[in-house]
Amino acid sequence: MNNLREGGEQLERELTPESILRPAAGSFLLHCALAGCILLYAFWA
Repeated sequence: MNNLREGGEQLERELTPESILRPAAGSFLLHCALAGCILLYAFWA
C-alpha cells in the first residue's frame, strides 16, 4: 500500500506543471541588464 501511495505522489509531481514565467522573467531581466551595460559601455567610451 505504501508503494502505491509513493507511485501516486511521483505521478502527481510529474504531472504538476512547472513554473515557466518566473525563470523566464529572471532571464529576461538579466539579458536586459547585460544589453544595458553593453550600450552604456559603447556610448561612454
